[in-house]
Amino acid sequence: VSRKVLAELHASGVGVALDDFGTGFSSLINLRELPVDRLKIDRVLVAEIGRGEHDTRLLRATIALGKSLGLEVVAEGVETTEQLDWLRREGCDFAQGWAVGRPADEASESAPLTTA
Repeated sequence: VSRKVLAELHASGVGVALDDFGTGFSSLINLRELPVDRLKIDRVLVAEIGRGEHDTRLLRATIALGKSLGLEVVAEGVETTEQLDWLRREGCDFAQGWAVGRPADEASESAPLTTA
């Protein structure tokens, strides 16, 4: 995707999310060079909540990175209430997965983890 097109969309008020962060081709450079509003943490990292201290620290750091850059942070693949509770405690903004509801169409929003 062209950075110019993303910048034009962002300038017109369209939000941009960096999906599947933490796996595949995701890169910290994308956070610097793309007009990103939301960081979506891949389900692979979320699945490791509570399974080991190293994985917990990695996920905690990823949430902190997104928050420190002023991004909304979304956790994908949240399947248990334990994962949901942990993400809420760590300051994650939104969750997607069976723990918050059945899959919905693409027009549906993520479930917020904080209350107004």
